Amino acid sequence: MAWDWVVPVATSGFGALVGISGIVASFKTSERSRQHAENLAEERHWHELELAKQKSEHDLRLAREQRRQERQAVAYVEILKEVQRVSFWANASHPDGAMEKDDAPKHLHLVTDSAADALLRTYGSDEVIGLFDTWRTRVQEIAKSFHLLTIDLNAGPGSRWQNGKQTSQEWSRLYEKLVPDENTAKIALTKRIQQELQDTG
Repeated sequence: MAWDWVVPVATSGFGALVGISGIVASFKTSERSRQHAENLAEERHWHELELAKQKSEHDLRLAREQRRQERQAVAYVEILKEVQRVSFWANASHPDGAMEKDDAPKHLHLVTDSAADALLRTYGSDEVIGLFDTWRTRVQEIAKSFHLLTIDLNAGPGSRWQNGKQTSQEWSRLYEKLVPDENTAKIALTKRIQQELQDTG
């Protein structure tokens, strides 16, 4: 009978050892699961932060692009208004008739410098700036021709224009070449601006 107690005690001890091992294993497994869950939560947190940052940067880029397009549209409208004003003068200029010689500087300020020109050079596309410069050159040619005709027609007898032939040739050059060239340049500029505004709006 002395050995009868060994088997139950050994079985109980072994059971206790297995139970403790199970508890330790469960604890370690639960600790690993908890750590894994924390890692996943942290990764999700950083991923959400990165997505929020990307969305914020995207929204900022969109807002900047929208502001740039709005400013470009304002610049284009200002340029078109100035082009129409100056073009009206260029098409109506006549030293001895429709327009007085003092009218030219009021309408030709765009040809040399203007706020609209500054806006265009800041926000305009290279194509529009190139077309604007071409148009401006045509207007400068008209202004120069108009100025020479005004001076020489007002010079009186003996002027190089008084023989009529040179005056006639200059008027032909002005109204058969320079004015149509200005109109062509204006139309090209206007169409390009309309196209760009439609593409962005």
